[in-house]
Amino acid sequence: MALLKMWNGSAWVTVEADVAAGHPAGDGNLHLPATGTSSNGMTLIAGPTAGSFAWVLMPFPNAVQVLVDFGINQDSVTTTVSAAWVMSGSVIVCTPAAVATADHDAEDAFVEGLQAYPANIVAGVSFDVITYAPAGSWGRYYINCIEV
Repeated sequence: MALLKMWNGSAWVTVEADVAAGHPAGDGNLHLPATGTSSNGMTLIAGPTAGSFAWVLMPFPNAVQVLVDFGINQDSVTTTVSAAWVMSGSVIVCTPAAVATADHDAEDAFVEGLQAYPANIVAGVSFDVITYAPAGSWGRYYINCIEV
């Protein structure tokens, strides 16, 4: 038991109260389970009953890594990607990958300021990746594309 000061609406009063320290129990008051090598790269999701949860892999099924080739020296290149998952309303984000190729180191796409975007979507068939190099470029780079 402890003595507490409380406002009763018109004055401060001292009351005796049981203030046992504790953690609330029940759904919504649980701690996250430990992380580590067994949950590396996974996402924690709520289960079907109160207090249940699970670590699951959240794959990106609508994603592709594309190898684009600027050849000897160009400022843009268009690469067609086969993608049965693409729909007319698909929103696709393309970005240079930090992956080395036979022609370039992993950081070269960023150093050269490469920009990539999707175009010419053909539902259920394909889309184009247009890659632009502001100062011109040569050789091959990887581009990551994911539907969001």
